[in-house]
Amino acid sequence: MILEESERLLTPEELVAAEQRLKVVFPTDFREFLLKHNGGRPTPNKFDFIDTNGESSNSQIDFFFAIFEGHIDNLEIEYRARVEEDRLLPHFVPIANDPFGNLICLSVRSEDLGKVYFWDHEIEPETAGYENMSLIADSFTEFLGKLT
Repeated sequence: MILEESERLLTPEELVAAEQRLKVVFPTDFREFLLKHNGGRPTPNKFDFIDTNGESSNSQIDFFFAIFEGHIDNLEIEYRARVEEDRLLPHFVPIANDPFGNLICLSVRSEDLGKVYFWDHEIEPETAGYENMSLIADSFTEFLGKLT
């Protein structure tokens, strides 16, 4: 995978500080990704999944969010905005977006820690829930392996 337009590399201390601000602990494979790349536009970027209706679907990553001082594609800002607006449950951290306004989210809850989900804004419920969440992969590493 090639990543373009990544932000400056994080130090381990900066990553821990971000986790503390968000009150989450990222899975090891995602932590390694942030330390190695810190966001960016991937090639390849397409992925398949089974949507909430049980049908085959696909999308693509426009940008992996980063931890940095900027406002666009900032992981912390994306997370806080969606949770504060009650659009996303607090254990889902948006890690990327697609070109259509949807999110790719990583669970940081112990029951499904590390699983990657597709958040479909077109079928978003009035309050945050699972109705618009589709499982993409059981881990971030598995998700990266699905990109074509």
